[in-house]
Amino acid sequence: MTSSLETNSGAAASRIPRPVFFENAGTDALWDIVSALTIELGATRARLDALERIMDEQKLLQKSAIETWVPSPTAAQERTHAHQEYIGRIYNTLKQK
Repeated sequence: MTSSLETNSGAAASRIPRPVFFENAGTDALWDIVSALTIELGATRARLDALERIMDEQKLLQKSAIETWVPSPTAAQERTHAHQEYIGRIYNTLKQK
């Protein structure tokens, strides 16, 4: 899944001035981060809801199984890597300033 921050991180994006909403650059950067988190969380929640409903309807997984699941060492490592990439996308706005 490509985030809006990834799309704006290319060379073309560096030629287009970023919109300014606040007088303080720090407040503007914080607004960018909050907006990115809101977009990411909304998309994640929608996908998670769809998956849980599909799996429940098809009797593939009980919802309680999600609450008690413990990742394998490989899954834990993959999740850590994905989390680091996600954090990088969110805070990318601070590198662009």
